[in-house]
Amino acid sequence: MVEVTWAAINILFQIMFTWDMEFPAASFYSQDVANVYCLSANAYFEARSESQEEQMAVTQVALNRVNDSRWPNDICSVITQKHQFSWVWDDRPDTIHDISAFIESVHAVLMVYTGIAPDVVFGATHYYAHDLVSKPNWAKSMEITVILDGHTYLK
Repeated sequence: MVEVTWAAINILFQIMFTWDMEFPAASFYSQDVANVYCLSANAYFEARSESQEEQMAVTQVALNRVNDSRWPNDICSVITQKHQFSWVWDDRPDTIHDISAFIESVHAVLMVYTGIAPDVVFGATHYYAHDLVSKPNWAKSMEITVILDGHTYLK
């Protein structure tokens, strides 16, 4: 479950409402706040200690799933779907404690969400942390699209 903390949502609002000053083509609507929050939480919990490129890649995977008929067609449902992203179902608290890291995640997400950053995972819908686990069984028949610092991306 995506836990909403006031400090994190405050930061999100501040960044989103100044983002369109820096990138005038970006306009946000009410649903965008929830989408960006879910994506930012996902980037934070999946890749907060990694590069901006890695956080953008994790974000792109979630968006690629939204556009794939095998998953729900909305962002927060894709992210909170059982057994998809480990932080959602690992029984640990999902509280955003490191606000600096969350700010970095929001920036990475907005780069992807607003179309500024290209698809660095080349259509991948899956990834795994290759430094933490061996290639999972579910990945054996999948095509690797790119290997970044912390994750291997597949479709």
